[in-house]
Amino acid sequence: MRVRIPDNKKYARALDILFQGGGLFWTRPTHVLIVTLSQFEALVNAGIVPPKRIRASRGKKKKPLELDLLNRVRDDLRLPSLAQTPATLSGHAFRFKLILPRLSQKARSSIHQ
Repeated sequence: MRVRIPDNKKYARALDILFQGGGLFWTRPTHVLIVTLSQFEALVNAGIVPPKRIRASRGKKKKPLELDLLNRVRDDLRLPSLAQTPATLSGHAFRFKLILPRLSQKARSSIHQ
């Protein structure tokens, strides 16, 4: 948990409390401390930082797979140089790689419908 303490006296007091309590914490420039939840609670109990509401991380919501976008692509996206024997990559094809996800059987069947 990242805690910013702009006041010099409170910052020094926070460091003192963390040193006395032991454990591992990190300091960053401009009076920023990275502490554990128990260390944060100790700083709140000492009146150095205001209490925060801590909520669980929700993460990113997954977007539904838009299979109709795949059907809109009508161009031949194959590289002509790959049809040669031996296959070669040249130009921008040599610089970049496009990684496409493998579709499950359910997704494949919905594309062909």
